[in-house]
Amino acid sequence: MFGPSPHRRDCQAKQQERQRQLDALPSSYNEPCTEEETRILDLSLVDLVHSHASGSLSTSDILQAYGKKVVAAQKATNCLAAVLIPDILHTEVPRLPSTTLRDSTSETDASDFDASSPAREKHLLSGVPVSIKDCIDIQGYDTTVGYSSRVNHPAPSSAAIVRLLHAAGALLHVKTTTPPGMLALETTSDLFGRTSNPYNSEFSSGASTGGGGALLAYRGSMIEIGTDIGGSVRLPAHWCGVYSMKSSAGRFPGWGTTPPLPGFDAVETTCSPMARRLDDLEEFWKRIMGMRPWEYDHTCIPLPWRPVNLRNRKLRWGVIWDDGISRTTPACRRALEMTVDALKKQGHEVVDFTPPPIAEGILIGLQLCFSDGGEDFFNAVRKDEKLDPLLTATKSLLSMPLIVKRLLALFTSDTLQASVLTSVHAKTPTQERALI
Repeated sequence: MFGPSPHRRDCQAKQQERQRQLDALPSSYNEPCTEEETRILDLSLVDLVHSHASGSLSTSDILQAYGKKVVAAQKATNCLAAVLIPDILHTEVPRLPSTTLRDSTSETDASDFDASSPAREKHLLSGVPVSIKDCIDIQGYDTTVGYSSRVNHPAPSSAAIVRLLHAAGALLHVKTTTPPGMLALETTSDLFGRTSNPYNSEFSSGASTGGGGALLAYRGSMIEIGTDIGGSVRLPAHWCGVYSMKSSAGRFPGWGTTPPLPGFDAVETTCSPMARRLDDLEEFWKRIMGMRPWEYDHTCIPLPWRPVNLRNRKLRWGVIWDDGISRTTPACRRALEMTVDALKKQGHEVVDFTPPPIAEGILIGLQLCFSDGGEDFFNAVRKDEKLDPLLTATKSLLSMPLIVKRLLALFTSDTLQASVLTSVHAKTPTQERALI
């Protein structure tokens, strides 16, 4: 009667499970990296794949090098949701004879990834450590999305991107943390705790792929598969000093991924990769397209990789200095100025660009996301489960009577805040369709 609540019990059980997975790793994973292991960490994606597929580098060698960084990253930032390494160590990934695997280069075109060599296709990502955000299904593991209510509900099957990665020979070695429901600016939850910035523990790693961003910065993975609506891979990449690119809808396999608002297509979530190096990000994307993702996910457009050579071409770039809502910080403005200077030195034209009203877009997005009054999103939240201040404020806003919000709007001088107060509430189907 006076024991812990189901929420607290499940949080404790999940954290204990994660610790058992870490304790199951070889004791050597707690030691510093050797010179050889550092060399492995320095390998590009192309070189790592070649070394592993040809047999010159074993799965255990790769996992030992990256596993040491996984352990260090977890101790420093608390970025892990689950550790899959012990399972991989019991299943050695087959290798491809070196005579059938041709090195890839930056000049590789789409024909290099055709279906003419099934054996080679199965090794396009041979030995590449790939971490998976904890909203993507891996068979036999929970997909918690940061909620305690989803603990002890292992996925019955794997997401399309997971099946593709396994087929390509990748090593899916960990799952990474995400805030509850993924609509947040920081990665923190009762379930796993707070994920901190890899450079300063007082700062945030961003969200909602904050666990993946922190892990990559610590060199604990080569690629992270995250998800994105309004910055969930781009924000952590910015804060953690790594690279990301949001996928267009239908380009990257996302079937089997839990979105913040299941069944809601008006604001679509996309699976998107992150990487420590820009070259690796591009090469990974090429090889995913070489695996013909539309054969794993029916929502993917059957469009092979198409190389684009922009060298020796003068381009016209637009730069947005201010979004009209919050002032650009000095560091971000300096980064924009450095980018503009670099582009101009290369002969490109750079112009100031004023986009359609960003505040209006945010307001429409908020209304669409919570057109049901937040019922779908907050149903997964348990009674004593803490949310970050942004979601707590959103929940309070949605529960407030509309007449009260309209009165409050009369006394605020902030135009966007007043619009949020009067507009973000449960909608009729007719009102929702009008927004779309």
